[in-house]
Amino acid sequence: MIDLKYNESSQLRVRLAILESQLKMANTKFEQLKKTNKDKSSPTKQFQAM
Repeated sequence: MIDLKYNESSQLRVRLAILESQLKMANTKFEQLKKTNKDKSSPTKQFQAM
């Protein structure tokens, strides 16, 4: 049988890397949504839609 040892420091580094990745993706998505919302509310876009 293989004896697996739990390494708390290693586990925390992995969790931190996952959280950092998720935060980066969320920030990217937020910036895209902000840009999309800004484009939709600009006067030129509203005028073109009419």
